[in-house]
Amino acid sequence: MITKNRRIFPKYTETSLFLIGAMFFILLISNSSFAQHLISYIKWDLESAVFLIVIFTGAVFSIIYAFISKKTPKYTKTIMLGFAIVINFMVTLNVFVYLTQSGIKPYLLALPMFNLAYSFLIILALRFDLVTSQNISNVNAKITHMSFGLAILLAIAIFSAIKNLNWAVTYSLGLTYSQLLLDFTIKPIEKILQIK
Repeated sequence: MITKNRRIFPKYTETSLFLIGAMFFILLISNSSFAQHLISYIKWDLESAVFLIVIFTGAVFSIIYAFISKKTPKYTKTIMLGFAIVINFMVTLNVFVYLTQSGIKPYLLALPMFNLAYSFLIILALRFDLVTSQNISNVNAKITHMSFGLAILLAIAIFSAIKNLNWAVTYSLGLTYSQLLLDFTIKPIEKILQIK
């Protein structure tokens, strides 16, 4: 995190953003329900247009700039950050609605409720400039990190397809891995393989 006061807020890396963007396109290609959900936002008004532009542009930038070695421009970082926040909020809301309507046991709502609260916390932090484009690290993504992370996301997508899981649940699992568990899985493997 940027300072000790801001440790509760995320510091996205090129790798984590790459994975969030990759999961977007994995689901767009493999899950018709996700594609239909995005189409439902098309209402030919300014709000839906801005939403879809941020989503698609952010997803594309998150993937492209993972392969570009030079420093990412500030305006691009802003779009990528917007993409990450919007996706987190959208997925969390849809997971919450899905689990509620499915008659799932109340204790299973703990994670989406936490994610929802966290999404609101990030939005509040944006208002006070505690989360900005500076929260996106300038450290270049490593091919080994992206490849391993992508393999995990594909495994999640395949598992979800076999179990016929809702798209929001699948994306939520991908977000959890990309934003919270990535380092915990990458670092031990790097140590074992002695990758620098």
